[in-house]
Amino acid sequence: MQHLVVPRLPTALHDESSVDLPGYDLWLIYVDNVHVIAGEIDLERFETALSQALSLYPHAAGRLRRRDGRWSIELTNSGVPVDICFEREKPLNSVLQNDYVLQEDLSPLLSRHSDGADIADKDEPLLCLKLTFWRDETCIGVSWHHTLGDAICMYRFMHTLSQLYQCKSPEFAPFVFRKRDFPPPSDDNAAKYHDKLRHLQHSCSPTEFGAAFLEANAGVQNFQWRLSCEELLRLRTIVNGSVHQSLSTQDCLTAYVVAVLNLVQEKPIGIVTNVCNYRCVNTPFIAENVAGNAFSNAITDRLPTDIVGIASAIHTSIIHTRNAQYLTNWLSVASDRMLHEANLGRVFFFSPQDDVLVGNSNICIDWCSTHFGFPDSTRFHTCGFSKFYLRSFRSNPVKGDDNTWHPRAGSIDISIGIPVTLKTRVQEMFSRGLVLEQLQGHHCLSELPRSPRISIYDAVSRALRTWIAWISRAVLIDGAKVIPPSSTYHRNNL
Repeated sequence: MQHLVVPRLPTALHDESSVDLPGYDLWLIYVDNVHVIAGEIDLERFETALSQALSLYPHAAGRLRRRDGRWSIELTNSGVPVDICFEREKPLNSVLQNDYVLQEDLSPLLSRHSDGADIADKDEPLLCLKLTFWRDETCIGVSWHHTLGDAICMYRFMHTLSQLYQCKSPEFAPFVFRKRDFPPPSDDNAAKYHDKLRHLQHSCSPTEFGAAFLEANAGVQNFQWRLSCEELLRLRTIVNGSVHQSLSTQDCLTAYVVAVLNLVQEKPIGIVTNVCNYRCVNTPFIAENVAGNAFSNAITDRLPTDIVGIASAIHTSIIHTRNAQYLTNWLSVASDRMLHEANLGRVFFFSPQDDVLVGNSNICIDWCSTHFGFPDSTRFHTCGFSKFYLRSFRSNPVKGDDNTWHPRAGSIDISIGIPVTLKTRVQEMFSRGLVLEQLQGHHCLSELPRSPRISIYDAVSRALRTWIAWISRAVLIDGAKVIPPSSTYHRNNL
C-alpha cells in the first residue's frame, strides 16, 4: 500500500519556481537510512507532520531538472510516496541482525526507487519513505536524493518531521536555498587542485557502476567495532598529551585505525582523506543552514609512522580546508568537474586505493534524537561499505536484561571495509582493547607523555581536569554537541 503526501500550502518557497543546483550539489545518488521506533507510529499523525515538514522543505517534493546544461529542482509540490507495510508476525531481528548502526542490507525496510543518476526530467521523487509496522516497533525507511542536501540536511529534515509529529516546534532554523555558483576555474587552479579531488578522478556510466564497485571490492568484508566512552577518552588523552594542539576524538580514532592497519599489512596507509563539513567557515558565500551539500575533502600529506603524527597530519589537513580562499578555489574546481560529468551522464566512482583511507564521520550528528516521542529507545541504521572507507557513528541504545533501554553515552561505532585476509588480525588487535603500548613498540606511537606506560587512572584524571575547564567556557551549538566558542574546527570534527 502506498500513500502520496503533498506539502501544505503555501510553502516556504511559494514565490519561487525552482531551486538552482550548482555543480557541487550534483551527487546523483540516494542515501538510505532507517529509524527504528520502539512503538507504533500513528499513520495519520505522521502524514500530517510530513505535509507540514514538506511545506518548510518544499524542494523535497520537487523534481530534478536539466536545461541547457544547468540543473535545478523544480518546485512541483508533488506527492512524496509513503509505502506502508505490516510484518506483525515476524520479529525485527529477521532483518536487523545486530544493533550496530551500519547494516549490510536494509532493502526490506526501504522503498524501491529509481537509479539516482537517471531521474532528471522524469516524474521521479527525490524523497521516498516506507513505514514497516512490526509487532511492537515501527521502522521508518528514508531514501533521500543527495541533491536535496548532505547528511546534516537529511538529519534536520527528519528531526523536524519528528518534532512536528510530536506537535512541537522545529528546533532548527529554516533552510536557505540560495547557493553560490562558482565560475569555472583557471587552468592554473584546475591543475593545482587536481590531486586534492581524489574522489572526483574516476567516473563511469550508471550501468557500469555496479560491476566496477564489485570488482574494486572483491575479497573485502565489513569490519565493525564499538569503542566505549572510556576507551575514546583514554585514546584522546594520550594522543593529545603529546602535542600542543587540541586534536578531536575523530582525529585520534582515525589515526588509531590507520596505525592498526599499518601493523597488520605490508603496504602502509600513506594518505587519509576526510569528508569535511564547512558550514561554520566564516565566509560570505556560506550559510550554516543551507539546503545543500556543504562539504569538501581534506587530504593529508604523506603520513608519518607514529599515531600522534598521523593524528596531527589529519588535523592539519582539515584546518587547511577552513581557509576561505582555499575553499573558494576547491569548490570552483570541484563544481566544474561535477557539472561536466553530470552533463555527460556519468557518475563518480570512488575507486579504493591500497594506501589511502577515506574517513566520513557522523559522530557530530545525533541521529537517535529523531525519536518521534520515544527518546530513550530509538535506533538508527544506514548501509554501505567499501575498502578502507571508515565510517563513524554514535552508538545506538541497548535493551538490558531488565527490559529497559539504556543509552551508550559517548560510545562510537566504526565500520570499515578491509580485505578478508586482514580481518582476523584486525579483529584480534581491537579485541585486546586499546593496544597503544604494542603500537608504540612498532613505532606507530610516539613517546607517551610522562612515561611509556601511562596508567588509565592517570589518563582519566588528567582528562577530567581538562574537560571541566573546557566545559566551563563552552556553549551549546545546535543542541547536539558542546564546543568552545572560538572553535570552528570542533564544530565539524568532534
